[in-house]
Amino acid sequence: MTGQLHQMNMEYSPSQDRLVLKINTTDKQEARLYLTRRFTRELWDALIKILADQPEIKKQANPEVKKAMMAFEQDAKTKTESFAKDFEKSAAGFPLGEEPALITGFKFVPNSSGGGPRMLFVTHQKQELGIPANQQILYSFAKLLSQAVGVTGWDMTFEMGALTDDPKEGIASASVH
Repeated sequence: MTGQLHQMNMEYSPSQDRLVLKINTTDKQEARLYLTRRFTRELWDALIKILADQPEIKKQANPEVKKAMMAFEQDAKTKTESFAKDFEKSAAGFPLGEEPALITGFKFVPNSSGGGPRMLFVTHQKQELGIPANQQILYSFAKLLSQAVGVTGWDMTFEMGALTDDPKEGIASASVH
């Protein structure tokens, strides 16, 4: 996808028992991605570790202070975002196909060659989709993920600053599904 990131949307597909992440760009390209329960859990832990690695949060020794700081940062970074706005359905193209692609891997690239940090999703067909990953986008993505998981019936609750009860080591660069 060549255009600038325009919108992200995440919803639950009961028939697939998966989350559907939709990403569109300013040049009307749309990517649709499936996230399984297992992948979502591991993605959340990776995302929390990335956000906790920020210098101002990393230096805190008390885990409760870290959680509070991350929750405050999320509120501050996402207060101008409109999570209630409808996702635009005027895609001109689908670079990964019209059907959602199953995500099996995730990487966080702190300093990509094209500029700032990026999140890189890898599909089951080894296709890659990279999106910008500045703090505002990371916190917004975490909020979308947390809200979407809340309606799945997966018996998971994602709390800002808290890992799941089944943390995996090294997921930020591992392939999972």
